Amino acid sequence: MRAVVQTVSRASVTVGGDVVGAIADGLLVLVGVTHSPRAQPGSMDAQMGHQDGSVQARYSHITQAMTERLMGGLAAVRESALDQRAALAPGSPVAVLDRLLRERLQ
Repeated sequence: MRAVVQTVSRASVTVGGDVVGAIADGLLVLVGVTHSPRAQPGSMDAQMGHQDGSVQARYSHITQAMTERLMGGLAAVRESALDQRAALAPGSPVAVLDRLLRERLQ
């Protein structure tokens, strides 16, 4: 994993031409994550007991319970992040975030 931390006067994330996140003064953190810094093609498949490198083989062992646990955890992180952001300011110039914050504060 690698991380770059930089102070910024403003930063934003644009996806498909739409701003999906933005901040004013703060910290911009770029994080890169991988399974293993030494992973070679096919080595992850071998470690996990997969026969080939296809997506179906790689993720065929995931159960509904695993998916629900992951989604629940992600939802909790999202809710916590929105609460923390709402505590900083009740609105945002980013339309999607502004709507989420206003819904949260009602």
